[in-house]
Amino acid sequence: MSDSRRVLYVRATQQEKRLADLLTGGTMTRPLEDAVTHYSRALKQVIGDLSRQAGVGPNLDAYIENPFLSLESQRSTLVLRVSNTSDRPVTDALIELLVEDPVMRVMGSRERTIAKMAQQESHLFNFPVEKNERASDSGPPRDVTFGISLRASAEGFPNIDLELEAVSTCNIL
Repeated sequence: MSDSRRVLYVRATQQEKRLADLLTGGTMTRPLEDAVTHYSRALKQVIGDLSRQAGVGPNLDAYIENPFLSLESQRSTLVLRVSNTSDRPVTDALIELLVEDPVMRVMGSRERTIAKMAQQESHLFNFPVEKNERASDSGPPRDVTFGISLRASAEGFPNIDLELEAVSTCNIL
C-alpha cells in the first residue's frame, strides 16, 4: 500500500509544480488564476497528507564547512551548513551542535533555529568555540569530533528527530 501512496505523492507533487509554473507565468485571466490558486492550496494540503502516509518526510543535511581549527588561538569559529535536501519546505528546524571531546567547548548557545527553509535551500551558522582550559593537557589533540542533532517539521510531519550525526571531525592545527 505504501508504494501506491508514494506513486500518488509523486504525481501530486508533479501536478503542484505544473500549477506553480502556470501561476507564475502570467498568462491566465484573473478568474482562471483565482480558481487555479484555490485548487493549488487544496492540493498542497493533500500532498502534506500523502507525504506522511507515503513516508516522505523532511530531510536535512548538515556538515562543517571549515574542518580545520587552530589551538594557537584560544577562540575560533566553527561554520556549519544546514541544507534542506528534500522536495518540500521544512519548518521549525532545530540544530544542536554537540562537542564530543573535552578539549573544545561551544561558547554561548549550542542551538540554532530556522523558521522555514524552502526546498534545496541552505543556511550557514557560526558557532564560537574555544579551547577548554579545564581539559587535561595530554599533548595537542589531532582532531575533535562534533555531533549535530537535527529536528524539523514539514507538512504532515510535526517535529521529527532526523538524525544525530557524528558529523565532522575537525583537524586541530
